[in-house]
Amino acid sequence: MNNYKSPRFIYLTMREFGSSTRWRHRATAVRHCGILVFMVLAFGVQAQHWGPTTSKCNDTIVSVAISTTPIVLGYPIIECQPSDVLPMFMDSTYNHPCADSLLTTITRMWKGLYAPGCTQTIRVLRPKMKDIKFPSNFDGIANPYIDATTQSTQPTFTGFPTLNGVKLVTNYGWLVNFGDNINNFKDGTFSIYRKWVVFDTCTWNIKSTIQLILVEDYQSPSITCPSDVTIDCAIPTKDLSKTGKATATDNTGIYDIRYKDVVQGTDCAKGILTLRQWIAEDNAGNLTFCNQKITQKTATTPPVTKIQGGTIGDFVGNIKNKKVSLFPNAPNPFTDATTIKYWLKESTTARLEIWTLAGKLVWQQTQTESEGFHNVAITKAVVQNPGIYYYRLVTPIGTDIQKMVVQ
Repeated sequence: MNNYKSPRFIYLTMREFGSSTRWRHRATAVRHCGILVFMVLAFGVQAQHWGPTTSKCNDTIVSVAISTTPIVLGYPIIECQPSDVLPMFMDSTYNHPCADSLLTTITRMWKGLYAPGCTQTIRVLRPKMKDIKFPSNFDGIANPYIDATTQSTQPTFTGFPTLNGVKLVTNYGWLVNFGDNINNFKDGTFSIYRKWVVFDTCTWNIKSTIQLILVEDYQSPSITCPSDVTIDCAIPTKDLSKTGKATATDNTGIYDIRYKDVVQGTDCAKGILTLRQWIAEDNAGNLTFCNQKITQKTATTPPVTKIQGGTIGDFVGNIKNKKVSLFPNAPNPFTDATTIKYWLKESTTARLEIWTLAGKLVWQQTQTESEGFHNVAITKAVVQNPGIYYYRLVTPIGTDIQKMVVQ
């Protein structure tokens, strides 16, 4: 009796057939999906027993690219299943060894609330390299050029490898990857040579191809310049951690950010101005510019810096001494090497010294010199660290002092 919707249904069926003159002589009251059938005869009601409700599962073999969900593969055929009961299932999966032609076998156990269950076997074939289809080119032949202003060069737009028409992902024991090599033509176009590689971890077989993507781009990148800045002469302008660096964005990617400098002035006391033009270039050769000003000035020196034999102020006064003359080094500032030049009115012993602003002696050289002009080469290794230094010439006939900047 459990295949009827309710006991009330039985009662109404029997009562209606038994009390109605219209149906008294008809034998039609048959429950289509039940185990009991009532037949109304001329003189009463007779019950007959039918066979049990049955369920039938269909085994199948599918490609790895086909979904194994019941929506795709179908549900069991269940006779006389109550319409308000949905079947349920549970899967167990077996992964086959690499040598098998099958990738996996899914055993699907179906069960209903009233209908008996059944077992479905789903065999998934191992994919084959020959079935892989790589995405086509965007070369103006297979597909139009990519319009960089409205389209993307990413695989979501240009395509992924497929297997039987389905996107191929890193699965099935395969690894899928790609790498791009960009050629910048600098004429509003650039090309991407995209190498796709599929690696079978079972067989160690590899299948690859080159996808050509040509891109048209006539839109310049957007650039943001660093702020104008004033730095000490001891800091080189190429130190971008102190002067700042431009940033840029572009819909096709930034190929390069660079700068060009025009330097005005050489005297730190008066200020050295560097006019820096930043240039951003995208992958198609489109350029954008912005400008930055970098001012270098001499750092404020202590009012009195003591060095051996007196103070800086004492020795600066001796510049008027006509028996010795110490000239500004060149180049100044310098990064690698510079030359110090001095003049002696007569032969004498001369000592050349280099001092820090704090009054520390970092280098000296003493030798007997003849009258006239003399040159001494100084490398950055002598002072080691960037900064401002004083160099002094000490002789029995006079002393002179100058300042130099090491970058």
